[in-house]
Amino acid sequence: MASDREFLAPVAGFRAIVHLSLIALHAAMLTSGHLPSEGEEWDQFKGSWVYTSMQAGGIQVDLMFALSGFLLVSKILSAKSALPLVDFLRGRVRRFLPPIIVISLIVVAMGDEWETNDVTSENYTPAWMRLLATWTFLLNYVPQSDYGSLSLSLCWSCCVDIQCGAIITIIANRVRSFISPKERSITTEKDKARFVYILRYCFVAWLMISLATRALLFDDDGLNMYKLGKLNHFGNVMTDSSYMWIEQRYNHTWRTKNSAGAFVMKYLNEMYMPTHTRYGPFAVGGIMACNLYLANSNTTPRKGTLLGSLVCWVLTIQALLSLIVPCIPQGDEEAPPMGAQLFITAAIRTLASASGAFLLYRALVPVEHPMHWSSLCSALSSPLLRPIANVSYWSYLVHFRLLLELCYNRATRDLIAYGVPLSSADNWILFMVRLFVIGAVLSILLAQMMQTSFSKIYSCTVGRVGGHHKVQ
Repeated sequence: MASDREFLAPVAGFRAIVHLSLIALHAAMLTSGHLPSEGEEWDQFKGSWVYTSMQAGGIQVDLMFALSGFLLVSKILSAKSALPLVDFLRGRVRRFLPPIIVISLIVVAMGDEWETNDVTSENYTPAWMRLLATWTFLLNYVPQSDYGSLSLSLCWSCCVDIQCGAIITIIANRVRSFISPKERSITTEKDKARFVYILRYCFVAWLMISLATRALLFDDDGLNMYKLGKLNHFGNVMTDSSYMWIEQRYNHTWRTKNSAGAFVMKYLNEMYMPTHTRYGPFAVGGIMACNLYLANSNTTPRKGTLLGSLVCWVLTIQALLSLIVPCIPQGDEEAPPMGAQLFITAAIRTLASASGAFLLYRALVPVEHPMHWSSLCSALSSPLLRPIANVSYWSYLVHFRLLLELCYNRATRDLIAYGVPLSSADNWILFMVRLFVIGAVLSILLAQMMQTSFSKIYSCTVGRVGGHHKVQ
C-alpha cells in the first residue's frame, strides 16, 4: 500500500484542477450576463471554444462528489473498526459549518440580504430563514426561488455531501455487521476481502438506483438536462429576486429577460439539488475506492496483455474526451430524439464522474499495476497544485461572490477590461478569461487568509477552553 503522502498527492492535484475548472465555469456564466441571449453577438460568444471549454459541460461538482465518496470509502476500508454514523456527522459538520457561518455573516455585513422581492408576498423569505436553511444543511430540499441566494447558493452541494456521506456510512456499517455480526472489527484478510466485494456490489446497486431515479423523474418540459444545457445564459435562468438583486445592487442593465426562470427553478428543485438524484457520483467514488483497495491488496505480480492495454487506453481516451469535449448543446440545430435526451438527463453526470474516477484510479494504482499511468500521476502530484487543494473548500465558498463583484461592479469590471473596449463578443471573451485568472488568484489568496485566520482563532479558543478545564 502506498504511503499517505504518495496517495494524497494525486488526489490533491485532482481536487485543485476540478476547483479551478469550477471557477472557470462560473466566470464564463457570469460574463454571459453582459450579453444579449440571442442574436449574432451571443451566437459568436457561446460558439467560441474558449467559452465552451471553460464551462466543461458543468460537471465539476459531480467530479467533486465522486472524489468525496472515494475518500470516505477509502477511510472506511482502512479503518480497523466501524465508523459510527454520529462520528461521521459530527466530523463533517465541524468541517463544513464554521466556514459557512463565517461567510454568511460576512456577506450579510456587506448588505447581501437578498430581500428585493415583495415583503407582502406569501413567498417572501427573510434573510434569517435563508441562513437557517443553509446552516441546518437543508438548502438542497427547499424551494430555491424562496430560499436561494447568490452569495450562499453553492452551499447546496455541502448538504448533498453530508447526506450522501451518511448513506455511505450506513451501508458500510450494515455490510460490516453482516460479515462480522458480533464484532465491530474485521480481523482476517478473507473477511476483509469479502467485506470489500460485498460493499462494491452495494455501490453498484446504489448506482443503478440513481440512474433509475433520474430516468423516472425525467420530464420533457421540466426535468430535462438537454434543454437546460440550451439555456446557458446567466440572465435568463435566475429567480426574479436574484435578477432584481443584481440589477439594483450593481445598477446593471440586463440585455435579456429572465424568460426561463420557472423552467430552471423546477429543474433545480426537483433534479439538480435533491440528494436522491445525486447518488451516482458518490457510488462511482465508492466503487473506485473498493477497486483501488483490491488492487493494492493483490500481492501477486501483475502481467499486462496487449489486449488489456488496448482496452485500457481506449477507455482512457473515452474518459478524456468526455471531460474535455463540452456536452452543452450549441446552436439551434434540431434536438436529438427523446430517448437521447432521457439518456443525457439520467446518465451524463454519472458517466462524467466515472470518467474522472477512472483517470484518478490510473494515477493511484501501484506502479507495478498494468493500468498505472506514471505521467498522469506525476502531473497530478505537482507541488504547484497542493496549495490550491489545501484551501479549495474556503475558495469554493467565496469565489462565486467574489466573481460577482469583479464582474458586475463597474469599477472592478473596468479595471479587468483595461485597454479592451467591451463592444464585441471577442472582447467579452477576452474579459471572461481575465475574469477567470484574476478571480481564481484572488479567491485562493482570500481563502488562504480566511482559513489561516480562522485556524488561529479556533486554536486559541480551544486552547483557552482546554486550559480552563485543566485548572478546574
